[in-house]
Amino acid sequence: RKLMRLGYVKPLKLGQHYGGLILSPIGEKCVSPSDHDLVLSHGIAVVDCSWAKLEETPFSRMRGKHLRLLPYLVATNSVNYGKPCQLSCAEAYAAALYIIGRKDLGDILLKKFKWGHSFYELNEQMLTAYTACKTVEDMLTIDAKFRSGEINYISTYNPTRDLPPSESSSSSSDEENGEKIEKLT
Repeated sequence: RKLMRLGYVKPLKLGQHYGGLILSPIGEKCVSPSDHDLVLSHGIAVVDCSWAKLEETPFSRMRGKHLRLLPYLVATNSVNYGKPCQLSCAEAYAAALYIIGRKDLGDILLKKFKWGHSFYELNEQMLTAYTACKTVEDMLTIDAKFRSGEINYISTYNPTRDLPPSESSSSSSDEENGEKIEKLT
C-alpha cells in the first residue's frame, strides 16, 4: 500500500490480463536474469496475498502467462523477519529486480521502508549467486544448495539493527510494520 501511495505501483483488478512478469506462488518457473527484457518492456506484478491464506486466494482468476516463483530468500520485513520464503510484496519486487540485473530499481523501493536496507544485506550472497546463473536450471541448483544449507548464506551478514518487536509488544502503524501492498504493476 505504501508503494502504491507513493506512485511506484498501481493495482490490477482480478481477472485483468497482465502481459508482464507476475510473481506468484503458483508460478512454474523461477524468475531469472533471462527475464530482464520482459520486465523492462512489460513490467512486473506481484500477487498480494496472506501466506496463511494461500488456499483461499483465487489464483485461477488471475490472467497472465509469465508467472514466476522467487528462489529461496529470507524476509527482513517487520512482520516475517527471518522467515524464509515469506517476503512482503516490496521484498518480492526488490528481489526480482536484483535478479534481472536492476538492483538500482529495487534499492529505490526498499529505501521507502525502515527495514528495507536489511533485505539486500541479508540476502546479498544468495541474490548475487542467482544473478550469476545462466539458466533456470542453474537457478534451481543454487536454490537447492541454499535450502539444504550446502551453501551458507549468512556467513557475511552482520545485522545493523535490532530485531523487530514481537507480536506481544505494542503495535505500530501499517507503514512501520511494512504491511503488504495490493496486486501491483
